[in-house]
Amino acid sequence: MPYNGMRGSRGYLTEEEKKDTPKISVTFLKRVFSYLVPYKGYLLLSLTAIVVSSLFGILPTIITGKIIDEGLLQGDLDRLVMLL
Repeated sequence: MPYNGMRGSRGYLTEEEKKDTPKISVTFLKRVFSYLVPYKGYLLLSLTAIVVSSLFGILPTIITGKIIDEGLLQGDLDRLVMLL
């Protein structure tokens, strides 16, 4: 693959490479998802775990924001101790 100057060549497809990429159709997607039907319980469990994990991931940020907004900036030491 030739070098594309300062843009770099990662992530950019040439016209020839674009022609060779497979087209995604509705029938193709139905066929792919038909293979997932026996595993729908596992898929649902995995998606639930991802959502719960994401919520726990943002929890420290929310708590830190409350500590700063309600405890430090307002000077409410009782609220600050409760949040810590």
